[in-house]
Amino acid sequence: MLSFFILFTTRCLLNKKAKAVMKVITDIFGLILKFRNQLVSQTWRRGGDVAQSPPAAGAAGAGGATVREVEHPAFHDICATYKSFQEYSAFLFRGKLHC
Repeated sequence: MLSFFILFTTRCLLNKKAKAVMKVITDIFGLILKFRNQLVSQTWRRGGDVAQSPPAAGAAGAGGATVREVEHPAFHDICATYKSFQEYSAFLFRGKLHC
């Protein structure tokens, strides 16, 4: 049954009418790989200490503790890739592709 499903979807995406859909799907996978490469290309750095606001009454945890932030040197590039991924996936799932 699974092999039939794979064969069916492959054949549906290989016809000329589905060329635009296949390009969007391929681009989405390319963005996923780009995102992954950006994450692992450089090491995360520890930033400065950031004071947390005290928790609400009755909340668990140490109030007023400091937390060390971590940041990635390619953060802006990662954000741009993520935004592109969001646009592609919204474009694909909202049904705006007309074949």
